[in-house]
Amino acid sequence: MKTENAMTTPAPSQPGPSSIDVSARIPQDLAEGLAKGLYERVGGAIGEAATQKIVAWLREAVESGAPLSADMLTLAVDPITAATLNLALTGMGFAVVMKRLDTIQGQLREMQQMLETIDYKIDLSFYANFRAALDLATNSFGVANPEARRVSLLQAIDRFLVAEHH
Repeated sequence: MKTENAMTTPAPSQPGPSSIDVSARIPQDLAEGLAKGLYERVGGAIGEAATQKIVAWLREAVESGAPLSADMLTLAVDPITAATLNLALTGMGFAVVMKRLDTIQGQLREMQQMLETIDYKIDLSFYANFRAALDLATNSFGVANPEARRVSLLQAIDRFLVAEHH
């Protein structure tokens, strides 16, 4: 006959609504394995320390005479139950990852639109400088004063250089 040890997880040191006090009954062989380091407790599960394979799920200990409530979760060490729970958790994890990926995809779309706007503004700046350079060059050929023509051509060259660097 297997005996069971009571294992209590202490409540956090800070008082408040998030404090939880959980008691679990652990079979004697699992308690000995925990004491020797063969098993380790991770949340509500006990697994082999070397392989991380789950060997048992903890059940909340109910005081004798206390009524059982429908919201109390008890899990057996049954492999089918463990496999079902593993599948459910995997599905939930997948849903969370997909939701996060959708969020990231939306952010990437916003950034792409912003970059397209910046690219459009850069193109406008290039064309504006190029057009101004052409106008200055055209106007400089109509100037009669050689010094004014030289200044106008230098300004046109400067605008071409600015347009080239965009």
